[in-house]
Formats: sequence, structure tokens, C-alpha cells
Amino acid sequence: MKKLLLIAFGALTASSFATYINFDEGLVNEGDTLSNQYAGYGVTFLSGGNGHSVPDNYGFGFATNTDMTITATDIGGGTGSPMSGNLLHSFGGWLGEDGDPLFTMVFSSAIDSISCYAGGIYDTTSTGLYAFDAGGNLIGSTTATSQNVSLLSLSGLGNATEVVMTIGDFGDWVGMDNLTFNPVPEPITMVTMGLGLVAVLRRRAKKA
Repeated sequence: MKKLLLIAFGALTASSFATYINFDEGLVNEGDTLSNQYAGYGVTFLSGGNGHSVPDNYGFGFATNTDMTITATDIGGGTGSPMSGNLLHSFGGWLGEDGDPLFTMVFSSAIDSISCYAGGIYDTTSTGLYAFDAGGNLIGSTTATSQNVSLLSLSGLGNATEVVMTIGDFGDWVGMDNLTFNPVPEPITMVTMGLGLVAVLRRRAKKA
């Protein structure tokens, strides 16, 4: 029985709850302003930091008019695989911003991990993710690790409800694509799935 429980727990923890968004799902088109089109996926997008304080590593002050335009062809230098198709943040919109851009992702359920690709990076410190819990506390942060294209990733967050992305700086256009996040399973869901797995494994063990 102990072995069955360990197998069930392993299968449960390995289960994928990930949500993946690459802006090519048909919900947005080039030129659209990204906002609540992905509410059904569990996330909405807001221009600005939504009241959160994050480091302004480039020092120009944050923009009051961060561009939230979906673009397909108007992309910055250095982008490439795995960024393709639609992505967030147009070059034309960046030219009109009045400071370092940032936007906020608001999740309908708390998330434990998040990752995305950023492209067109020059100053790595100006592109990053900052995760906050429901109380507004900063619980995780990361910045780009390479120029041009970089994967930004945070895990083990436990209960992040909002994530701010600093998407480049005033002199450095950056685009975002391939967003993945894992909602935290509700306890009752975890218990139900665990009991279900144990029951299935016990039936299989009896037949063996």
C-alpha cells in the first residue's frame, strides 16, 4: 500500500496544470490591444505596474503609456526562435512611450510558476518578472540572463496573484511571447485526484 501511495503521489505531483499562451490561439490579431482576451485562460493584462513597486534598473522612470499592442511583423532586433507569430509590444508603440515600459498580468487563481520568452534585449537588467501575492508582497523576481532572446522563469511561488513584467527600457524595444504559468491546485482537487489515483492503482494491483 505504501508503494502505491508513493506512486500515486509521484503521478500527482508530475501532473501538468500548465497554461500556455503564444498569442496565436485566434483570440487576438495584429494591431489589437491586449487586455482581457485571455480571461478564459485565467489571466488579464494591464498596462503599468498596477500599484506595485519594482526596480527601475535603467533609470528613465516608468512609462504611463506602455504599449500593449499585439504585433506579428513589427519586431525588434535580436528576436528569433522560439519567438514567432504574434507577440506583445509593437515597435511603433514603443517609440511613443514616455518611459521604461512595464505591464501587469493578473491571474484569476494563484499561480506557483511562470515563464515567458523576451526578444530584442540589449540591457538584460531592464527586462524582468516580479511576482506578488494577494497582499502585494514581492515573492519572486528574475531578470533576463542574455541579450537578444532570453527565457524568464520563476517557480516555487506558491501563491502569486499578479506578475509585473518590465519589458525592456526606454531605449530598448523588447517583445514577449510564449507565456506559461501553473495555477496552484485547490486542496480539494489535490485530495480528489490523489484518492482517484490510489483507487485506480489498487484495482490494477489486485488484477495483477
